[in-house]
Amino acid sequence: MSDIRVIPLEHRTVLTLEGEDLIPFLQGIVTQDVTKVTSESSVWSALLTPQGKFLHEFFIAENPDGGFLLDCEKDRAKDLLRRLSLYKMRSKATLKHVEDDYSVLAFIGNNVSETLLLVKDNGASKPI
Repeated sequence: MSDIRVIPLEHRTVLTLEGEDLIPFLQGIVTQDVTKVTSESSVWSALLTPQGKFLHEFFIAENPDGGFLLDCEKDRAKDLLRRLSLYKMRSKATLKHVEDDYSVLAFIGNNVSETLLLVKDNGASKPI
């Protein structure tokens, strides 16, 4: 029997990003290559000021329904959404705070990767 614990990360929340211009939109404003996001692997990224100062950190995961899920700090989600919206301009991308639809969880214990069928790699993730 595996000894896995599930920890709700109540200080985190989720934003959804969808649309046909989503990858070019994000690729130009976040610190990671969003083309590396897959159904099995997320990336840890940040939003910086034009001067390179840190504003927000978040994980970008693939949404099984299309687009991306951003796991970010709950207390700062409204500001992150506002700042991302400033860059959106005419991009065909939709940004939403969906805090009531998703929860962010951490799983700890022996054999978590095997139990959740995760790849053994940094950034392994799976929306469940």
